[in-house]
Amino acid sequence: MSEHTSRTSSQPSSDPADPAGIEAVRELVEGVARCLGIDEAVTADQRSDELHIAVQGEDLGLLIGRHGQTLEALQHLAQRVALDHEVRLRVIVDAEGYRERRREAIEAQVHRLVARALQRDEPTALEPMTSSERRYVHEMVRDIDGVGSYSEGVEPDRHAVIAPTDKVPADASQ
Repeated sequence: MSEHTSRTSSQPSSDPADPAGIEAVRELVEGVARCLGIDEAVTADQRSDELHIAVQGEDLGLLIGRHGQTLEALQHLAQRVALDHEVRLRVIVDAEGYRERRREAIEAQVHRLVARALQRDEPTALEPMTSSERRYVHEMVRDIDGVGSYSEGVEPDRHAVIAPTDKVPADASQ
């Protein structure tokens, strides 16, 4: 039997959220997980201006999807439910720490490709990523001297490119 909990941190948000709205978001994620045959604990945790919804358990690959696409879609739906319930928090949906592991992998890849772009003096493309992962790449690269980043391609193959600053197209999108 699964354990279902909802908790909010004691830190007040600048825009407090209605506990019933937070519960509605948690229940959406729990319902989708259950439809996928995943009967695990789903928790909601308010941290500052973010609402973290976490699914704990094993074999959550179906919930995560290819390159995190299912998790990203579920997060988008959860954000819509939050807005419908006037929960003015950024919703983050995670499955068994996938987002943190993915973030660490992206950081390592960005550091390698920054070095390669500078050494070869040419743009270097990353693998296709979700929009939130590309945004993270752009945020990381923004703080590194000598390089810039932009996105190119069409979903689901859209990817970030790291390039020496003088090789970033003027009309490039981030």
